[in-house]
Amino acid sequence: MFIQSLQSLLDRCKTDFKLEHYQLQPYKIKLTQPWNTASDSIYYRQGFILKLMTAQGFMAYGDCAPLATMGTETIAEAQLQLTKTLDTVKDIPIDESWLDKLAHYPASRFALETAILSLVSLHRKQNLAQLLNPDASKNILVNAMLGGINKQNSKNITHIEEQGFQCLKFKLGIQPLEQEARQLKTLFSWLKPDTRIRLDCNKSWTLVQSQWFLDFINSELKTYIQRIDSIEEPLREFNIQNYRLLQKQTSISLALDESLKRFSDLKLLPVQRIVLKPTLIGGIIKSWQLAQIAQSRGIEVVITSAIETAYGLWPISYLAAAVNNGLHHGLSTAHWLEDTLIKAPEIKHGRITL
Repeated sequence: MFIQSLQSLLDRCKTDFKLEHYQLQPYKIKLTQPWNTASDSIYYRQGFILKLMTAQGFMAYGDCAPLATMGTETIAEAQLQLTKTLDTVKDIPIDESWLDKLAHYPASRFALETAILSLVSLHRKQNLAQLLNPDASKNILVNAMLGGINKQNSKNITHIEEQGFQCLKFKLGIQPLEQEARQLKTLFSWLKPDTRIRLDCNKSWTLVQSQWFLDFINSELKTYIQRIDSIEEPLREFNIQNYRLLQKQTSISLALDESLKRFSDLKLLPVQRIVLKPTLIGGIIKSWQLAQIAQSRGIEVVITSAIETAYGLWPISYLAAAVNNGLHHGLSTAHWLEDTLIKAPEIKHGRITL
C-alpha cells in the first residue's frame, strides 16, 4: 500500500514530535552557467535552509529555494510565511495541518514538508523512498542537462557520454527555429547510436512553428525519431486543443512542466508526459500523489530538480526512486551550483545509487 499523506507517516511513528527551535539560514549561490527558463535567465540560486530541532533531540533540514518567475513566492514572502507559521507552533506536536498555512507558498511548503519527512525518516531509520514505496528502486536513471543546443560541440557530447549518460537534455527556443533544427540534425551525427535526447523548448513557439518543427523531424530526422525521448513545453501560449493537435502529429512524448498547474484533473491532459518539480508544486507528497495518478492513467512521469542545494536534491531523488518507472529523471543539477552546501547524490554511469 503506497503512502498517501504526510499525516499517515507521522502516525506510524507513534510519537509526538514537538518543535523546540527552528532556524532559517540564508544562502545565495552562484550558478556555474546561466539557467535559462521560459521567462528569465537565472545566475544565482537564493533561499533558506530551514532547520528544525525537536524536543526529542532530532534535527532535520529543508531547502526553501523560491523561483518567483516560475510561479512560486518571492524570497521575502518565503521568509515571512515560514516565520509566521513556525512562530505559532512551538511546543505543539508536528502535524500535517502545519502545511495548510503554506498552501499558496510552494517553495516554503516544500521546505517544511521535507524537514518533517526527514524527522520521520530519522525516527523510523528508513530513507524517504522506502517510506513512500516499499518497492522503491535503489538505482535512478538520470539525464544530463547540457543547456542550449546552440552551445554544444562534439567534444563536449563525447565527454558526457563517456561519463555514462545515455539521455541528454538540451534547451531550444534560444535561436531562430530553423537554425536550431539544423543544429539538432548535426547533434545526432555526434551521438552514440544508443544515446537518447530530450528537448526543452521553454514555451518559445507558436502552433505553426511547433508544427513545422515536428514536420522537420518527421522528414529530415525520421531515422532518429525513436531516440527523441520527449519535447517539453513547445507552445508559447498554452492551448489544450493545440497540444492535442501536436501530440497527434508525433509519436514523440510531448511533456508539460510549467503548464501543468493549469490542470486540476489529469484526465484532461493532452500530452503523454508530465514533469514534476516538487519545489514548484509544493512538496514531495503532493508530487508523489500526482505521479501515482498519472501513471495509473498511462501518463509518463519525470521527476526534476529546480537546481536546489543538496538539501533539496536528496528528497527529490528519493521521490524519483519511489516512482520507480525506469525513465531518466532530471537530477543531474548539482554541478550547476558552485556550492551544494552538503554532499549531493553521487551520479555514476548516468545513475544515482541510493
